[in-house]
Amino acid sequence: MVLLAAHRSPEPGTGNENNLTMMAPHGRGERHAGRAVAVVGLGAFCDLRPSRPDGDLAQSFSVSEFATLTDGERVILHAERGFTVGIGNTSHIREGLSAETMIQNVLNTVLPDDDDEAMVNAHPWPWLASLARARGLHVTDDELKRLPYRVILSDSLIRWLAGN
Repeated sequence: MVLLAAHRSPEPGTGNENNLTMMAPHGRGERHAGRAVAVVGLGAFCDLRPSRPDGDLAQSFSVSEFATLTDGERVILHAERGFTVGIGNTSHIREGLSAETMIQNVLNTVLPDDDDEAMVNAHPWPWLASLARARGLHVTDDELKRLPYRVILSDSLIRWLAGN
C-alpha cells in the first residue's frame, strides 16, 4: 500500500527530522540488539538539493528510502537517488508542480526502471531487505511487501512549491 499524501516534516538540521537515522551497513546493527524492534513501514523522503547555478531554470531534489521501526525511529536504507525538474515550455519552474506530482516523481525515482522487474515487483523488495539486514534489521523481502509505504516531502520542499 502506498500512501500518496504529502506529510510535512521538520527541517533537516533542527534535530527533529522524524527520527531519520543513517546507519552504516555491516556491523552497525548492534544498536538494535536486544531491543524488540521490528520494521513496521517503509517510505521515501524528498528534499530540495542546494540551488544550482541555473537555479531559475532547474531544481534538483534528493530522495532517500527508509524503514520505520516499532519505536518510531526511521532508518535510512539508501540516500543516493534524486531527480531534477526544469522549465521546459513553462514560464516558471514551479508551474504545473504540486505535492501530488512531486510524490509521483519520488515514486518514479525509487521504483524499478525495468518493465519486466516492475511487472514482478512494484518495488525492489529483495534489495531493500538486504539493505535493512545490513543495518541490523531482521526483515525479509516478503515481509516488506506487506508493509505500508509513504512518501514524505520536506517542509522546505512544501514551501518551495508554494513559492515561499
